[in-house]
Amino acid sequence: MYKRLLPEQHPDIASCLGNIGLVYEDLLDYDQALVYYRRAFEMDKNILPCAHENLINDFNRIIDIFKKTGEDDNALEYCQKMLIEQLNNEQQSNIFVGHIVKNMGDVAQNVTESISYYRKALVIFEQLLNPTDLVTIYCLIDISHLYWKCHMFDDALNYQLKALDKQQKVLHAEHSEIVLSLENIGRIYYNMQKWQDAFYYFKKALNTLELNIKTDRNNLEEIQSLITLTERQMEKHIQERYETTTNVVVNNNKSNTEIGAREDIPTITAETNLPMTMPSYLSKCKTNVCKKKKKKKLCNIQ
Repeated sequence: MYKRLLPEQHPDIASCLGNIGLVYEDLLDYDQALVYYRRAFEMDKNILPCAHENLINDFNRIIDIFKKTGEDDNALEYCQKMLIEQLNNEQQSNIFVGHIVKNMGDVAQNVTESISYYRKALVIFEQLLNPTDLVTIYCLIDISHLYWKCHMFDDALNYQLKALDKQQKVLHAEHSEIVLSLENIGRIYYNMQKWQDAFYYFKKALNTLELNIKTDRNNLEEIQSLITLTERQMEKHIQERYETTTNVVVNNNKSNTEIGAREDIPTITAETNLPMTMPSYLSKCKTNVCKKKKKKKLCNIQ
């Protein structure tokens, strides 16, 4: 029908091709999905501006198929080809370049290279898009996750806090992605052995989760278990500090004066009011043109 009524190259025809690709992708026929995504992309390239949302979505879909089929090398090669093409294009779109570079970060085999690609993409997005654009948020989370994997927890924390700051400006207070960011910040603090900070963010994640009527019971139980685990570490830390102080007193008591009985160590519960200083973090960033990425939860506490 479209071919009869519309010119051979038309955005509606390209959109139709993309929709056919989505159907094949849902059927797990990735080869056919890739064929239609490529056709949509090539058509949109000929008729749309380089920064157009449809063109970027076409490109992201192609890369997603490569990733789903484990063809990261092909994905990287395709990204490099498109990057060269864009850089040689007089009407190049820096936003499109940002998406290409971000996808290169997704498929790069070396963690250092991935971080480098993500940070380059982040600079582009922060300069050109709205401060709270979702693609910027996902870029921050990706960088945080990679620093986490490298056990560079200070850097991981910095980027995750920036992501949370932006999420809180564009998502409703009890949104699941905000809960996930709060939990991940707690996990980072836990691995830094900053128990009070970890407890604070786990408790905040739990309180936020309880506001959502659609909350998954398993999520509640998982965060509750993290709170319990953190409480035990806090109690252990207090015990160790007490024993260290006691040993110093004993060693310094040359007159062998009897040490008075120690007071019971208080049990810390989930309701304990912990003194916290909220960390300050930057706010920058950008518009919603990318296909929504699956939320990423940081690896288990070590």
